[in-house]
Amino acid sequence: MKHLITIASLVLASSAAHAGLYLKGSALFADVDNLRGSTSFDAAVDRSTGFTLGAGYRFTILSVEVEGLALESDITGAEGGGASGARGSYEQAALFVNVIVDIPGIPLVTPYVGVGAGFGRVDFSGDVTFSDLTQGSFSGDDTAWGFQAFVGVRVGLPLTGLGVYANYRYYDLSDAKVGSIGSNVLEARGTSAVELGLRYEF
Repeated sequence: MKHLITIASLVLASSAAHAGLYLKGSALFADVDNLRGSTSFDAAVDRSTGFTLGAGYRFTILSVEVEGLALESDITGAEGGGASGARGSYEQAALFVNVIVDIPGIPLVTPYVGVGAGFGRVDFSGDVTFSDLTQGSFSGDDTAWGFQAFVGVRVGLPLTGLGVYANYRYYDLSDAKVGSIGSNVLEARGTSAVELGLRYEF
């Protein structure tokens, strides 16, 4: 019993000592939805990697944070509208304000859910080949409001401010128009991502 009380005291002391301001960073492993064409073809986007950096403040089980996100993908094909192939690049950068709610229960292991809102920029360029062997080039960039939601788990290291976290997130910048060929306007869509990161609480 004394050992259990000692362990519980250490956990509580560690949590209290490191509540408040925190910094975090992570790697993203993303599956970007194809870019939607308004009249003819969609551009296929390859899976890609990216990163996030953020800072926040934890109020007991509630945290508020600012988070930046960057992701770069390749265009690997096209679908519909007589297109037979496409090559290019697609970049995303976004800034979100997130609200996170911890779900208490198991010492040192904290499930959490969160939502965020912000804005982002997309940049898109490439070439498409049609079935009649004609080619077209496209490029464009745009900014748009966005939102995201995520669910994950964080594991704290006792007597330190460090925590390791993993989550699944979905974010959307789908108001962004990223390029056009003739009357066909390509629009951004959503991105699903698995995230692995580190967080340090001061």
